[in-house]
Amino acid sequence: MSFSSRSSWRQKGYPLHRRSSQRQRRINIMSMPLLGEVINEEAEMETFDPSELPYFDFRTNLIDGDVMRLIDTVRRDDHKEFESYAYDKMKSLTMNVVMSQLPSVEYMSKSFWGVLHGVGLLHLACIFSAHSIIDVLLQRQHPVTMTEEGVTAVHICAAMGDYAGLRKVLMAGFPYLMQDKSDKLPEEFCQNYRYNDIRNYLDQLETVLSDSSIAENDDTDPDIFPNQEAISHRLHCTLALHFEAYLCTQVSPTRSYDDRTYCDCCDEVSEHEEFSCNPILNELISSRGKKFIKRPTNAFGQFETSRSSVMAEFVRIADDTQAESLEKLFFEIWNLKEPDLAVTLYGTVPQVKSFQKRFYNLIFGVFQKTMTWIVTDGSSDSVAEILSQGMRGYAEAYGLKTLQVIGLVPWRRISCKADLCSTDYLDSGGLASILEQCIAEKEYLLDNGSPYSNQEFWEVNTEADETTERVVEIMLQHWTESEINQDTIARVMGILYRSQLIEIFSEKDPNETLDGKIVSSLINTALFDNEKKEYSWKPRLKIAMELNRTDFVLEKILADVKWTTEEVTPFVRSCLLTNKVHFLQMFVDAGFDIHGFADAATVEELYTTDAQQNIGSHITIERVKKTLQKIMGHHFLTYNKENPKQPRIKRRNARKNATINMENIEDAGDRIYSHSQAGNFIQYLYLWALITMRYEVAQFILTLLTDMSTGALFAAAFLRRKAQMTKSPSDGLEHNRHALEFERIAVSILESCYFDSKESTMQLLVMERRSFGRLSCLMIASDGNCGDFIQHRACQEYMDRVWAHTLVITKSWGRVNSTPLNSFE
Repeated sequence: MSFSSRSSWRQKGYPLHRRSSQRQRRINIMSMPLLGEVINEEAEMETFDPSELPYFDFRTNLIDGDVMRLIDTVRRDDHKEFESYAYDKMKSLTMNVVMSQLPSVEYMSKSFWGVLHGVGLLHLACIFSAHSIIDVLLQRQHPVTMTEEGVTAVHICAAMGDYAGLRKVLMAGFPYLMQDKSDKLPEEFCQNYRYNDIRNYLDQLETVLSDSSIAENDDTDPDIFPNQEAISHRLHCTLALHFEAYLCTQVSPTRSYDDRTYCDCCDEVSEHEEFSCNPILNELISSRGKKFIKRPTNAFGQFETSRSSVMAEFVRIADDTQAESLEKLFFEIWNLKEPDLAVTLYGTVPQVKSFQKRFYNLIFGVFQKTMTWIVTDGSSDSVAEILSQGMRGYAEAYGLKTLQVIGLVPWRRISCKADLCSTDYLDSGGLASILEQCIAEKEYLLDNGSPYSNQEFWEVNTEADETTERVVEIMLQHWTESEINQDTIARVMGILYRSQLIEIFSEKDPNETLDGKIVSSLINTALFDNEKKEYSWKPRLKIAMELNRTDFVLEKILADVKWTTEEVTPFVRSCLLTNKVHFLQMFVDAGFDIHGFADAATVEELYTTDAQQNIGSHITIERVKKTLQKIMGHHFLTYNKENPKQPRIKRRNARKNATINMENIEDAGDRIYSHSQAGNFIQYLYLWALITMRYEVAQFILTLLTDMSTGALFAAAFLRRKAQMTKSPSDGLEHNRHALEFERIAVSILESCYFDSKESTMQLLVMERRSFGRLSCLMIASDGNCGDFIQHRACQEYMDRVWAHTLVITKSWGRVNSTPLNSFE
């Protein structure tokens, strides 16, 4: 059934019984209190002209009275009454809506459409922010529809400032990059400062999805696009896109304590969270039947306590969060290791010390064998309390690197929860816009595009009063008149006096990141005016290293600075200990001699620093050499002390002259080798990186070795031997995985050499490597079970050359005889 607006019924020449029937229907409909109607003092409803109603041109299969009742049900967000309607009949409902006649015009974006034609059921629910009905429609897989203006449900939620409804439709797969007929995206309806939450939400979603598409693309260059660490860092900042939390929408003061009034949700009334910064929208949400609604979480980040120096992560989530989301939180965002075993412990433990000690030995015996997660409760006098006491001692003995604790705390039990909530959804953003526009005009007047100008804001040919008036004009573009006073103007002017310290950041710029701008601000030369330039680069470099940013160092810190090796050495040592490979690469590119740095004292100091927690004694190169020989079965690495004695090689007495010549060549090589003592210790620096599982540092040092292919095969052999000795299956798998990575590096080098010159590759395979115990690549590959390397066509061709036509197999009297075809002297 399809019928037109009420105002058009009188203009049509219907029979009398049709018109009287329609009048009866109109009276029945108008007897209901509808949205926008006014009830007079006698509790009687005033008569309206039907043309003044915000809805017209209905197209539906429902009967007349049910249409307005359905609209009122959506307005009240009564999902129980809504589900009583037949979905097959009401899903085709469409109408035209005059948006300016709805109460939502008070908080709707001013740039949004005044009238929408062809509004569907989901559009109407988004207009009224009916979250329960939106859930019902999405569960029934309501299709994605557009109005005649090309407006989708995402456009409407964005224009209303309803980020809770926006997340629902986005999680259901509704497109957010679809333009309406005016070529506007949903984000473009959020330019007003009241809609920063929606704009930031859509920007973050676009950033995360673009990073995901980059990660799935195999042809991308890792030097151009962000790596997995950068994507994980961005996921930390966009947890609101993945998790929901509950919000109390009805403030109910129930009790007072310590001169403070608390709501029954345990939030202090003065610090109670609000749904939005618009009181009319807040009143609409609080008028619904549900006291708690789900919305994107606004409590996440990091914190640290005085009892621990470890930075802890936290996030507030709903109790019905899906297991897939928790898996993403643990292993992708927080980068936790997947456990091999999960143990659930609850109940009580006897207070007898002997039983507790036995319990400790049982549990920690499991820890040492495999990667284990223990799931327990948080009750007092339970196994959790006993286990926490043992964990404290375990952490003191072995450090916090091998101990990870995840705690679940009810939100209302946290006393400082107001401090943990973010203000991203409530901040106006007007101050940032004001400062950005003022600084842009300053740079234009000064004809200087650099934000690091030391000239003050008023060093232009203008009067102070004129400049203040201009600043006030800019403030009025972003703030209301009631928000601007003399104190506000003075604060803004005070900030502009120090505009050289301000960095402008835009999320839409793909070449900029927020942490990069923060680093650029912290190393601003204006902060170090009291220090000389030859001394100020050290604290600035330390800040950049703490924040792990290398893209500003050469340009803004080390440019025109005459640094020495002694000055940079502490920074290089810190890079090795903290696994900062990009800084190591930067120092080497800047001219730092890593071979001269890797002397005996430095390498032994690195070994001792990592071993002090377990051994507490000084580690020498000789001790490392003996330990490596026990692990690998023979000596692998070679280094010179003063005049090392080279191992002799047995040769046949035949061809004596050729043998003498070969010995002369080797003696000459030994003399050359003995003069490069400093370069040999870098192999032990390479071994240190492998032992301490600093694999990125090890791969970087591998590029500095003379024999890269041999060094990669040695790493693969060492890690596979280490995997056999470890007790933890997860650690063994990790060692084997990295061993395969190093083996693939050796295979790629072999492939490149084989492509360039086959004959040279044949000689390189069996050439003795002095820096690796006079062993050849084939011998190391065989010892380390490097099957991919040995299966390469270069190794197979060499084997064919060695064994082809040298043995003949004959059968005689049931035996197999192998007879050499060639005779040897």
